[in-house]
Amino acid sequence: MISFSFFHSRIELYFSFLLELTFLYFVCDEFYGVWSVLLSLLHELGHLTVLALFQSFPKRISFSFGGICIGKREKTLTDGKEALVLFGGSLANFLFAAAAYGAGAVPLCALSALLGIWNLFPVRALDGGGLLTLFLFRIMDVSKAFLWERALFFVTGVLLAAGMVFLFFETKNPAFLFFAIYLALRGG
Repeated sequence: MISFSFFHSRIELYFSFLLELTFLYFVCDEFYGVWSVLLSLLHELGHLTVLALFQSFPKRISFSFGGICIGKREKTLTDGKEALVLFGGSLANFLFAAAAYGAGAVPLCALSALLGIWNLFPVRALDGGGLLTLFLFRIMDVSKAFLWERALFFVTGVLLAAGMVFLFFETKNPAFLFFAIYLALRGG
Protein backbone atom coordinates (compact mmCIF):
# COMPACT_ATOMS: atom_id res chain seq x y z
CA MET A 1 0.00 0.00 0.00
CA ILE A 2 1.12 3.52 -0.79
CA SER A 3 -0.16 6.12 1.67
CA PHE A 4 0.23 9.90 1.80
CA SER A 5 -1.54 13.01 3.07
CA PHE A 6 -3.38 15.32 0.71
CA PHE A 7 -5.17 18.39 2.09
CA HIS A 8 -7.40 17.13 4.91
CA SER A 9 -7.29 13.45 3.88
CA ARG A 10 -5.07 10.41 4.01
CA ILE A 11 -4.87 8.82 0.53
CA GLU A 12 -4.38 5.04 0.48
CA LEU A 13 -3.55 3.28 -2.77
CA TYR A 14 -3.70 -0.50 -2.45
CA PHE A 15 -1.96 -2.77 -4.94
CA SER A 16 -5.22 -4.70 -5.37
CA PHE A 17 -6.66 -1.55 -6.98
CA LEU A 18 -3.80 -1.41 -9.48
CA LEU A 19 -4.24 -5.12 -10.20
CA GLU A 20 -7.96 -4.56 -10.77
CA LEU A 21 -7.25 -1.65 -13.15
CA THR A 22 -4.77 -3.78 -15.07
CA PHE A 23 -7.29 -6.62 -15.34
CA LEU A 24 -10.06 -4.32 -16.58
CA TYR A 25 -7.71 -2.62 -19.02
CA PHE A 26 -6.81 -5.93 -20.66
CA VAL A 27 -10.33 -7.42 -20.77
CA CYS A 28 -12.21 -4.30 -21.82
CA ASP A 29 -11.98 -2.38 -25.03
CA GLU A 30 -9.23 0.22 -24.49
CA PHE A 31 -11.66 3.14 -24.96
CA TYR A 32 -14.15 1.86 -22.39
CA GLY A 33 -11.50 0.66 -19.94
CA VAL A 34 -9.64 3.97 -19.77
CA TRP A 35 -12.75 6.14 -19.80
CA SER A 36 -14.44 4.00 -17.15
CA VAL A 37 -11.57 4.71 -14.78
CA LEU A 38 -11.57 8.44 -15.59
CA LEU A 39 -15.35 8.70 -15.21
CA SER A 40 -15.14 6.83 -11.89
CA LEU A 41 -12.63 9.41 -10.68
CA LEU A 42 -14.99 12.16 -11.86
CA HIS A 43 -17.79 10.43 -9.92
CA GLU A 44 -15.74 10.50 -6.71
CA LEU A 45 -14.78 14.13 -7.34
CA GLY A 46 -18.52 14.86 -7.45
CA HIS A 47 -18.86 13.42 -3.93
CA LEU A 48 -15.80 15.34 -2.74
CA THR A 49 -17.08 18.59 -4.23
CA VAL A 50 -20.37 18.35 -2.33
CA LEU A 51 -18.48 17.42 0.84
CA ALA A 52 -16.26 20.48 0.39
CA LEU A 53 -19.37 22.67 -0.01
CA PHE A 54 -20.51 21.40 3.40
CA GLN A 55 -16.97 21.76 4.80
CA SER A 56 -16.90 18.10 5.78
CA PHE A 57 -13.63 16.58 4.62
CA PRO A 58 -12.96 12.83 4.59
CA LYS A 59 -10.27 11.56 6.90
CA ARG A 60 -9.38 8.83 4.39
CA ILE A 61 -9.81 8.07 0.70
CA SER A 62 -8.82 4.54 -0.28
CA PHE A 63 -8.29 3.06 -3.70
CA SER A 64 -8.69 -0.69 -3.18
CA PHE A 65 -10.32 -3.76 -4.71
CA GLY A 66 -13.80 -2.81 -5.87
CA GLY A 67 -13.09 0.86 -6.36
CA ILE A 68 -12.69 4.09 -4.49
CA CYS A 69 -14.02 4.57 -0.98
CA ILE A 70 -14.41 7.89 0.79
CA GLY A 71 -14.03 7.18 4.49
CA LYS A 72 -15.45 8.76 7.63
CA ARG A 73 -15.58 12.51 7.71
CA GLU A 74 -14.45 15.19 10.11
CA LYS A 75 -17.99 16.48 10.49
CA THR A 76 -21.31 14.61 10.67
CA LEU A 77 -23.93 15.78 8.18
CA THR A 78 -27.70 15.88 8.37
CA ASP A 79 -29.60 13.19 6.42
CA GLY A 80 -30.47 15.70 3.71
CA LYS A 81 -26.87 16.79 3.23
CA GLU A 82 -25.71 13.17 3.33
CA ALA A 83 -28.21 12.37 0.55
CA LEU A 84 -26.79 15.24 -1.52
CA VAL A 85 -23.26 13.88 -1.01
CA LEU A 86 -24.39 10.42 -2.11
CA PHE A 87 -26.11 11.86 -5.19
CA GLY A 88 -23.18 14.18 -5.99
CA GLY A 89 -21.17 11.47 -7.73
CA SER A 90 -23.95 10.53 -10.12
CA LEU A 91 -24.74 14.21 -10.70
CA ALA A 92 -21.14 14.74 -11.85
CA ASN A 93 -21.55 11.82 -14.28
CA PHE A 94 -24.86 13.19 -15.58
CA LEU A 95 -23.40 16.68 -16.10
CA PHE A 96 -20.43 15.22 -17.95
CA ALA A 97 -22.80 13.08 -20.04
CA ALA A 98 -24.72 16.19 -21.06
CA ALA A 99 -21.49 17.98 -22.00
CA ALA A 100 -20.25 14.94 -23.95
CA TYR A 101 -23.56 14.73 -25.79
CA GLY A 102 -23.35 18.43 -26.64
CA ALA A 103 -19.85 17.85 -28.01
CA GLY A 104 -21.07 14.93 -30.15
CA ALA A 105 -19.26 12.26 -28.12
CA VAL A 106 -22.28 9.94 -27.87
CA PRO A 107 -20.40 6.79 -26.67
CA LEU A 108 -18.75 8.83 -23.90
CA CYS A 109 -22.13 10.36 -23.02
CA ALA A 110 -23.69 6.91 -22.72
CA LEU A 111 -20.83 5.55 -20.63
CA SER A 112 -20.96 8.45 -18.16
CA ALA A 113 -24.75 8.32 -17.90
CA LEU A 114 -24.68 4.55 -17.34
CA LEU A 115 -22.06 4.92 -14.60
CA GLY A 116 -24.25 7.53 -12.90
CA ILE A 117 -27.32 5.29 -13.15
CA TRP A 118 -25.38 2.19 -12.03
CA ASN A 119 -24.31 3.93 -8.82
CA LEU A 120 -27.91 4.79 -7.97
CA PHE A 121 -29.04 1.15 -7.83
CA PRO A 122 -30.15 0.25 -4.28
CA VAL A 123 -27.24 -2.10 -3.55
CA ARG A 124 -25.16 -1.96 -0.37
CA ALA A 125 -21.88 -1.28 -2.19
CA LEU A 126 -23.29 1.60 -4.25
CA ASP A 127 -24.52 5.12 -3.52
CA GLY A 128 -28.11 4.06 -4.12
CA GLY A 129 -27.73 1.67 -1.18
CA GLY A 130 -26.76 4.59 1.04
CA LEU A 131 -29.74 6.60 -0.22
CA LEU A 132 -32.06 3.65 0.44
CA THR A 133 -30.70 3.26 3.96
CA LEU A 134 -31.19 6.97 4.71
CA PHE A 135 -34.76 6.80 3.40
CA LEU A 136 -35.76 3.62 5.24
CA PHE A 137 -34.33 4.69 8.59
CA ARG A 138 -36.07 8.04 8.18
CA ILE A 139 -39.57 6.64 7.54
CA MET A 140 -39.77 3.62 9.89
CA ASP A 141 -38.44 2.35 13.18
CA VAL A 142 -34.96 0.86 13.28
CA SER A 143 -35.87 -2.84 13.46
CA LYS A 144 -38.24 -2.65 10.48
CA ALA A 145 -35.84 -0.48 8.51
CA PHE A 146 -33.04 -2.96 9.12
CA LEU A 147 -35.16 -5.89 7.87
CA TRP A 148 -36.36 -4.02 4.79
CA GLU A 149 -32.83 -2.84 4.04
CA ARG A 150 -31.41 -6.38 4.16
CA ALA A 151 -34.24 -7.80 2.04
CA LEU A 152 -34.02 -5.08 -0.61
CA PHE A 153 -30.23 -5.27 -0.76
CA PHE A 154 -30.43 -9.03 -1.21
CA VAL A 155 -33.04 -8.88 -3.98
CA THR A 156 -31.38 -6.06 -5.95
CA GLY A 157 -27.94 -7.58 -5.44
CA VAL A 158 -29.06 -10.96 -6.77
CA LEU A 159 -30.85 -9.37 -9.73
CA LEU A 160 -27.87 -7.21 -10.67
CA ALA A 161 -25.40 -10.08 -10.24
CA ALA A 162 -27.63 -12.32 -12.39
CA GLY A 163 -27.77 -9.57 -15.01
CA MET A 164 -23.97 -9.32 -14.98
CA VAL A 165 -23.61 -13.10 -15.40
CA PHE A 166 -26.12 -12.99 -18.28
CA LEU A 167 -24.14 -10.18 -19.94
CA PHE A 168 -20.93 -12.16 -19.47
CA PHE A 169 -22.39 -15.13 -21.37
CA GLU A 170 -23.83 -12.84 -24.06
CA THR A 171 -20.71 -10.74 -24.62
CA LYS A 172 -17.92 -13.03 -23.36
CA ASN A 173 -16.51 -9.94 -21.59
CA PRO A 174 -14.98 -11.04 -18.25
CA ALA A 175 -15.56 -7.55 -16.80
CA PHE A 176 -19.23 -8.45 -16.34
CA LEU A 177 -18.30 -11.59 -14.41
CA PHE A 178 -15.92 -9.48 -12.33
CA PHE A 179 -18.77 -7.12 -11.38
CA ALA A 180 -21.04 -10.06 -10.50
CA ILE A 181 -18.38 -11.42 -8.15
CA TYR A 182 -17.82 -7.94 -6.72
CA LEU A 183 -21.54 -7.59 -5.91
CA ALA A 184 -21.60 -11.03 -4.32
CA LEU A 185 -18.54 -10.29 -2.16
CA ARG A 186 -19.92 -6.91 -1.05
CA GLY A 187 -23.12 -8.55 0.14
CA GLY A 188 -25.55 -7.25 -2.45
